[in-house]
Amino acid sequence: MKYLTSLFLILVLACGPPESTDTAGFANCKYGSPKAIFSDNTPLVSSHTFKTGSHAATETVFFDADIKLELTQSGCEKPKQIFQFTMPGNSKQYTAENWIDMALTQLTFLGNLEESLQPLLFWSTALKNQKETIKLGAPTALEQGFFARIDKVAGDKNGLLIIELYQD
Repeated sequence: MKYLTSLFLILVLACGPPESTDTAGFANCKYGSPKAIFSDNTPLVSSHTFKTGSHAATETVFFDADIKLELTQSGCEKPKQIFQFTMPGNSKQYTAENWIDMALTQLTFLGNLEESLQPLLFWSTALKNQKETIKLGAPTALEQGFFARIDKVAGDKNGLLIIELYQD
């Protein structure tokens, strides 16, 4: 698990040109401003945008499978990434275990898209190792100071799967 620290930072600092340059809030950050981790050239991505604000960056990705991902990166000394997947279809019947399985599947899917996203496979594995103890909406400690939180918003037409990776 000691590798999560460096893998988290690699993912946060992944290269990619920002479309907006309002990075004043990140001027004194040890790791600089967030960078895009996806691009229009990422496999299975049908469209992609990246915008940097003064305290957070938002990346919106549409995949070929009608899945939308909104990734928000924030934090200066303690980075945080929030992955919000909009999943098509009625999600009200899904159990907590279904949502957790979907989260692990999405992290694995993203980690297998291309080499630069492989750190997500380590997060997926770390969560799989603790699957039985994960509670929706509650933080799960992965190693000292690093946490993940899986949550959901169920709906008739689509569901929102939320995966938060952060340092505390």
